[in-house]
Amino acid sequence: MSEIPAISKPKLSFPIVVFVFALFAHFVMALRFEVNWDEFFRLGWIYEFKSQTLSHVLETSYIHGFRWLEYVSENEVNQIVAGRLVMFACLIVTCISLFKISKRLTGRDAALISVLAFLFFSFVFRHATAFRVDPPVIALLMSALCVLTVSELKVRYFFIVGALIGIAGVISMKSIFYVPTLGVLLLIYWYDSKWSRSAFLNCLIATATALAVWCVLFLVHKNSLPESDTVLGFVKYASNSSLSEYGLFPRLGVLKQAVLRNPLYIYLFVFGVVLTIRDLNGKSFGSKPFKILAFTLPLIAVVVYAHSYVYFYTFLLAPLSVVIGVAAREIKMQMPRIFGMLPAILLLFAIPTIYSSFGQTNHYQKQVNNVVHELFPEPVAYIDRCSQISSFPKTGLFMTMMQMDEYYFAGVDKVSSDIKKFQPKFVLANIESLVPDRSLEIPVDRQLRPTDQSMLTDNFIHHWGNIFVAGKTLKANSKPERFQIYIAGPYTVEAESSVKINDELYNSGEVVNLESGEHSYLISGSGSAKLRWGNGLKKPSQKPLGNILFRGF
Repeated sequence: MSEIPAISKPKLSFPIVVFVFALFAHFVMALRFEVNWDEFFRLGWIYEFKSQTLSHVLETSYIHGFRWLEYVSENEVNQIVAGRLVMFACLIVTCISLFKISKRLTGRDAALISVLAFLFFSFVFRHATAFRVDPPVIALLMSALCVLTVSELKVRYFFIVGALIGIAGVISMKSIFYVPTLGVLLLIYWYDSKWSRSAFLNCLIATATALAVWCVLFLVHKNSLPESDTVLGFVKYASNSSLSEYGLFPRLGVLKQAVLRNPLYIYLFVFGVVLTIRDLNGKSFGSKPFKILAFTLPLIAVVVYAHSYVYFYTFLLAPLSVVIGVAAREIKMQMPRIFGMLPAILLLFAIPTIYSSFGQTNHYQKQVNNVVHELFPEPVAYIDRCSQISSFPKTGLFMTMMQMDEYYFAGVDKVSSDIKKFQPKFVLANIESLVPDRSLEIPVDRQLRPTDQSMLTDNFIHHWGNIFVAGKTLKANSKPERFQIYIAGPYTVEAESSVKINDELYNSGEVVNLESGEHSYLISGSGSAKLRWGNGLKKPSQKPLGNILFRGF
């Protein structure tokens, strides 16, 4: 009886191993990487919708898909991590679409290099799984582009493409930067059909479906809000602040960083563009080189878009990475040994970014949020820069550069007015401007107006880490003096000797209830005294894991 030959197991190629490692590294980033301030801001909008205070109709439709986050954990950092896992799934969809597009245009092996180059780009690595609207929008639009590169397009595909575009457009207006690429691919499809009537109708189906889906979803979302700002007014404001106010190349410094930190990607991209232009010679409009060049059109964003910060590059580079495949294919043909080393080289270039990013964890942020929820079991008003305690009602400013410019231009002491109106019980100083310490050196473009800074200094005292609670520091005196209370409630006396407040004597540790308004005090002994909001508000026993909550993008 003859032996049955053993079936050899297929070997896992090295590029696949590197790809799996890249995905694993992105998964770790989703779990551990420091939460960026705008991720907290996005989570805050979900809670605003819950409390029926959300009024922004554009850029907020994502909230309907993430209202379940509040049930994940009391800690907002854990909620964002759960949201990031959805973004990680979106990244996988984006990678699949990028691979399929590149495979059709440049070949399978080259397509895998396109995906690796995208995943290891420094800005992409740090922000691809962030809790923003970008990941689902990228996944939707790259899926639409993937469908349009199918060799034989059927009528139903155009309905799918239109639906994907419409959903993406409702989630974010920045979807417009993919429109030129989508338009060129549709035009090439029509050209390839010899300008047939049926192909033109299919293009109209995609366009009409996109508009219909956008309109229906937009109206559903708008009607879910108690009241909303006018669409035209918001579009005008957003377009002015995003496109027209800052001139050309508004974030040139970020673009320079992208080039300097990712030289291999830039080389492969430029090389791919040069090769594609060379291949245009004598080719028809419907040929692959024209299709490939269509994927470079989103580059216009870095020329005109004011918000093309580091986190925007994930959105930008997903289609651009198709061109990487052209360079990879040429290297494979001319220098096969070098091509075999490309995955390792891409990984080697990414190691510094991976190492530094893994060290920038969200542990201190999670600790701070835990402490806040321990100190304040029920939501209270507070001040911070970005809704880090998203489940609590935030007061004060949303402190981006744009909003700070508007704050200075308006000339209104917003922090002071919000303290008087909402009586916030604590300040989370997650930006140096909010530290109630006049001796701290703060950059001019981040400083509060003098009245606002004085209001923080006079009405909040340090409690733990970056947390300052409502309180007063009473200087030593020999005769009664007056002090102002803006935040009513119980205050615990902290003093070496007894303190007479409103003609009643209090010892250290006792609680005095103070209404908003003026009060008098007299310290019986030497030294100052403090009034700390709350009935014996405890200080956590654990030491803070850090002192900076946001270490940068």
